[in-house]
This record gives sequence, C-alpha cells and structure tokens, in this order.
Amino acid sequence: MKWWVKAAIGPALLAASAAWGQGAAALTVERAELERVEQGVAFVVAGAAPDLPDRARVRVVLRLGDGEAVQQFVEVGGGRFTARLGPFKRRVLPGAYEAVASIDSSVQREALAERISALAVAPGARTLQVGTPEEAAAEREKLRRRYLGVLEDLRMLKGALDQWGTAVTVRTMAARRAFPREVPAREVRSVEREWTSFGDDQLVPGLAAIRFDLQQLGEYVLISYFPTLEPVLSELITSLDRMHAAFTVAIHGNLGRPPPREAAAKGGFSLDELRRNVGALAAAAYAALGAPPQEWRLIDGSVPERMEDAQGDLFRSTVAKFEVKKPAGWLFDISPVRPTVRLRVLPPGQEFTGKVAAGIELHDHPMADSFDELAALDEAMVRNTHPGFELKKARRLSVPDATMPGGVRPGLELRFRSTQQGGKRYAVIQYALFCRWHKRTYALVCIAEEGLEGRFDPLFKQMCDSLKVLDAPHQRTQDPGGR
Repeated sequence: MKWWVKAAIGPALLAASAAWGQGAAALTVERAELERVEQGVAFVVAGAAPDLPDRARVRVVLRLGDGEAVQQFVEVGGGRFTARLGPFKRRVLPGAYEAVASIDSSVQREALAERISALAVAPGARTLQVGTPEEAAAEREKLRRRYLGVLEDLRMLKGALDQWGTAVTVRTMAARRAFPREVPAREVRSVEREWTSFGDDQLVPGLAAIRFDLQQLGEYVLISYFPTLEPVLSELITSLDRMHAAFTVAIHGNLGRPPPREAAAKGGFSLDELRRNVGALAAAAYAALGAPPQEWRLIDGSVPERMEDAQGDLFRSTVAKFEVKKPAGWLFDISPVRPTVRLRVLPPGQEFTGKVAAGIELHDHPMADSFDELAALDEAMVRNTHPGFELKKARRLSVPDATMPGGVRPGLELRFRSTQQGGKRYAVIQYALFCRWHKRTYALVCIAEEGLEGRFDPLFKQMCDSLKVLDAPHQRTQDPGGR
C-alpha cells in the first residue's frame, strides 16, 4: 500500500535557480513521496538531470529543519534519477521535510570526475509536508518537554554529585589535617563506604536511567526536531562521569591512598574545568530546546541575595534556592550581617527594632551521612552558637513536598530560650528544612524578646508555613507570580 503527501517546490530550489547561470547544469526534484509499506516507511525522491552524463552520482538528502539524518547516492540514467530512502522502522515525525538533490564531484567515478567538476551544478529541492503544521507543533512541544525532563534529571544529578563530592572532599581534608602522618584505617573505610554508596546508589543508576531515556528517544524517531541536542546531552553524561572520577581521585589523595584504576584513567581533568564544561554544555542544550538557560552551580555563600527576587511579600531566591513569604508591611533586608544569614525579615517602624526579627540561614554539615545525622548536627550547632541556650521543644518535621522522594521533605523545629549579653532573654524558633542530599539545612530563625513571643507567634507560624526549599530543578523555574 502506498501513501504519499503533497510536495511543493522548496526555498532551497528557488535560491539555487537564481544562482544558476547560463551554460551550467541543474538538478530538478520533480517528486518527493512518503510510502508506508509492510517493512515501515520509505521516501521516494525522483527528478531530472538532463545536463549530466549517465552514471553521474547524485546525493539525495532528507532534512527536517536544521538536521539531516538520511541520505542516498544514486546514479543518473537517461537524464533522470530516482532514490528510495528506507524502508525505516522508526517513526516519521509530522513536519515540513525537504528532499535535496546535489552533486559532489569528490564521489564521482574517475572517468567522469573531471567532466562533472567543471560544471556548476545547481541543486534541486522539494518540500514534503507530513501531517499538518498543527500536528507538527504539538509533537515538537511534546518531545521538547521530554528532553527538558532529561536535562532536569541531569541537573539534579550534577547538583547531588557536586554537593556530595565537595562534602566528602572537605571531610577528607579535615582528616588529613588531624592525622598528618597517616589517616586511620577506620576513617578511610568510613569515607570510602560513604562515597561508594553515593556512586552505587545514586549516581550510577541515575546516569544509566538517563542513558536509557536518550536511547529510547533516539530510536523513537527517524529525524529529530532537535538534531544538535543528542550529542550535547551525551557529552554532559560523559562530563559528569569524569567529575565523579575527579572527586574520587581527590578524595583518595587526601586519604593518602591510590585511587581505583578506572577513576585514575578518567580523573585527569580539574574540577573547575569540568564545571565550566558542564555549564557550557547545559547552556547549549537549553539553547537547542529554545528554553531559558538555568544555572548549574552550587550555592556560593559569597554571592549576596538579590532584591529583584522580592515580588511583593514573596521572596524567591534565585541564588540560595529558597522561598519565604513575609507578613504584610514587614520588610526584606539582604544586608550582610554574617556569612550564614541570607535574608532578614523585619517588622515595620522602630518600635520593635532590636526586639523582633526573622531571617533565613543556611547551615552546611558536610559530615552528615543521613537526615538523622543532619538533624543532630544542626541541633548541636544551634546549642553552641546561641548563648544561654535552653531548649523548650524539639520536633522533627515531615513537610509535604512533591519534588522529594516519597513526597515529604524532612526538617527540624527547635523552640528555645537564649540569654544575650546584658541579661536580655529571647524566645527563638528555628524552623529548618533539609536539602535533599542531607548536607544542608535551610533555617527560618524567628526571634522575639521574651514577653513579645505570644504576640508574634501567629506571624512567625505564617512565615514558617511559607518556607520552601527550591533544590528541585522545576521549582527553580516556576513563575512566582503564578503561585
């Protein structure tokens, strides 16, 4: 059974005809059809080459947009040529395909090469519309979203790799300083177990799943709408694999141990170089998909927050990746007060200056191996940093979060008293949510001078309930105005 769609003269042919001068040769594509047969689909391209000798080789290419995926060389006979590309099992996407016939003198038979190379042969082309433009637009957007999903998965893996690798490297550097002669075997085993667990449980399965998704997408269609994207994504996967190896080499070096042979072979690149390469590849991938570029880097504590991230009462940090909503009339303040404080939220007027405040703090705990350890380390840090600490209540949090495994983000709420210099006492609430890699807490710290806490507790609760961690890629790109 044959099924074909109407073909029209393409723009490439019109351009070529304008450049065709007197005494030159020309190719004309008279017919371009798509056939559906039992073995799949095939493209038939036929045309005329009246000025070319028999057995001259014509290159026939099928293009979709900027990509070209299938081609065939056929010979001229009696001033005509016919190419049959396929049959193919893959799906032919709806869209405007262009069948282009041209002459390449470098592939001609020796007896004809000199004669053909002396000719200025104008190519011929014909457009072949498969499906409707509306169907093509819908299918293109569907595949674009699938590729964006793959890119988001890669970004999340990169974030996990960078955060885990940095945390374990910091841990080994501390161990090296503590034991300059030789790191004890128990510490070596503990670090190796943690790093191997991350690789085996998260990185390797994650990269394997992404490779499978890309393979499925590549085998799914004959010619992609995004021909430049697949090699970029493949190179991103390779770069993340090399980053893992580079971290492995650094970690073993700090421990005074030789790295595994495979890691040594792959880990010859500096981490800074790999991060730059990953960033450039990610930018190229977003550009290929026509999507806004997203940053693929860890949060840098030296980079201040941006007041542009405040939209009304909502502050959605594009730097440290958190979101919080202030009470009406209160003020956002990004002035640096100490390294861990990202943002302060202050009541209006002067009445409560020095008496009431709230703020977002980031607490990093690279030694934490689990959410339980993160909770214990964060509580210990709070006890040591707040003078006159007196715990009133502690409770673990399980906040609904669709971006987290199991739909829940862990956290810890501490309510305590703190006595400052001069004997002033403050009631403090620290409402902390955990990053997905259990290495950092995002803490909303609410402080009220003793006696004022009852008045401000409802407002503090509103702020705590509004706190969100934006360490999932799709959260970072949401429009805050739409929430």
